[in-house]
This record gives sequence, structure tokens and C-alpha cells, in this order.
Amino acid sequence: MFNHHNTEVVGAAWLANAEESPPPWLVDEPPILASPGAKGGFTAPAHSQIWTPELARRKFGLATAADLPLVGLHSKSARGKAVKAGHLLRLGRGIYALPHANADAVRAVGLGGAIACESACKLYGMWVPHRDLHILTRRNQAIVKARNVTVHSRRHAPDLIPTPWDAVHQVLRFHDAETGLMVLESALNMGLVEVAEVEALIRDLPYKKQRVLGWATDHSQSGLETRVRLFFLSNRIPVRPQVQIPTVGWVDMVVGSSLIVECNGDFAHSTREQRNRDYMRIQRARMLGYETVSLSYSQIFEHWEETQAYLLALIRERKHLKPPVPLVG
Repeated sequence: MFNHHNTEVVGAAWLANAEESPPPWLVDEPPILASPGAKGGFTAPAHSQIWTPELARRKFGLATAADLPLVGLHSKSARGKAVKAGHLLRLGRGIYALPHANADAVRAVGLGGAIACESACKLYGMWVPHRDLHILTRRNQAIVKARNVTVHSRRHAPDLIPTPWDAVHQVLRFHDAETGLMVLESALNMGLVEVAEVEALIRDLPYKKQRVLGWATDHSQSGLETRVRLFFLSNRIPVRPQVQIPTVGWVDMVVGSSLIVECNGDFAHSTREQRNRDYMRIQRARMLGYETVSLSYSQIFEHWEETQAYLLALIRERKHLKPPVPLVG
């Protein structure tokens, strides 16, 4: 599919050492409509239908020969001058990188594929559980072997940059149901995929996957919340995500009637002020009759088996089924 001779090394050096400022018309990005629910460093479109493969390529700095006239390069000589000036990098036959190109997307082409799956979802700001570079190739395509790279393949040649919908669908197809649910719920929460699109996303998947993915909601703000909520659902334990409680505020989930479970990522709860705020929330919830369990990233991902046993032990006490009874002050 791609001519990848030394492209990974050359591409990284070019991205880091541009000698001249490229002309504005070559790096201007297309306008993106803001989504009120978007979180993180990337502003998501209001609707997933806005995204096209062409827009995705332009946003993340890759281009085909057919794309170049859109940025003012109408002839082979103009392309040649742009390449010579360092404003354009030729990655392979008919494939180019613009000055603002994403380094992982360039590397994926250099390895003989295209950025895909979890790595493509990460481009759009979605929460993903794995850090390896994920690439997609045409079946039987020769690729450069590299560490920390996960390779997927399919019959047809992939887009250089998949749309959010396609990237999520790749995760659902190539990964287990739990990983798929984490990414799908992140996409829904950001507005990159619409709730009405879930049925189309999962209809060609095995029934066992569909059963899990059918629990998808747009309320989950991280994969931590998704994993814990899925644990309760899989054990037929009633759980409500993102519940607002007077004086306490929004909590990640309420199990049964009176057990609050908070999933605390290390970054969001790292300062003294943030921890003190958490303690006050637990205190106020207890005054209202709620018990609170706070789980760290390590408990949810590094010691998950032990954490599941702990949660099951709490559930067997059946205290979560009792309505909250406020403490008498």
C-alpha cells in the first residue's frame, strides 16, 4: 500500500526540524463546530456526520495527491517546490504530510499502514485504555516490524485517517467488548458518535459483544467509570451513572439505593485542594445516608481482580439496597 523506506525516521525529523515557516494556506485547518459536551484537548464537531475522511486527513495533516489542490498545490511542479522547501513531506506514492501532521499518523504510514483503532480514537480526544500505536493494513500487506505497535488487517485498504465513527467501529471489531464499551461511551460522551448510531455500529458484531455494547450510555466520562459500571451490570446489580445528589453534587454512579461509587483518576485528584473537596463530598453524602467507595486508577486497572472481590463483598452485605437514611445531627 505505502512506500515506507525510512519514512518513520525521516518523518519524525522533518516534523521536529522545519527550517522555514510554511505559507498560511498550507497549514490552515478547516473550521470545526464546537460540541457543548466535548472534553479534553480536542474540540469535537457537533455531529459525527460532519466528519469525512477528507476532513479527517486535513485536520491531522495528511493528504493524498487529490487533496493538494485544496491547499493551493495544483501542479506537480508546485508540489515539488513545496517538498524541496520543506513545507510538504512525501510519505509514499500519492501520500503527503503537511507541516501540522500528527506524528503517530506519519509513523503509521511509515510502517506500511494507517493510524487506526484506539490510536485514531485518541486523536479525537477519546478515552482509550491502551498506549500502543494501532495501525490498520490491507490484508497480506508487507509492514515494518516495530515495538509497541499493534497491527490489524482487513480486506480493503484503510483510510489514512479514519473518521470518529470508523475509528470506534474498528475498536469494536478488533477488541474485546469491555474495551469497545469504554471507547464507545467516551465517543458518545464527547458527541463524536450519536446514541442513535449505536445500533448501526454494533449490528455486524457477534451477539455476545452486542449484548455488552447495548449497555452504552453517553454519561460515562472515562473508561474507569465504564469498567466499574460494567462490572455491576454483568452481575445484575442495579447501577445508575452520573447521579446528582443535593449538597454533594454529581457522583460517578449510585449502586442500588445508597452506595456511591467514585472512580478517581490520579490526575483529577492529585492536589491537596482536590482531595479536600473529595473528603467533604464523602462527609456530606454520609450525612444524607449514603456510603461512598472511592476507587483509584490502580485499583481499577492494576489490581482489578482484588477490587472486584472487594466490591462483591460489599454487595453481599446488601446495605446498598436500603434507602439512604440521613444521620441525625
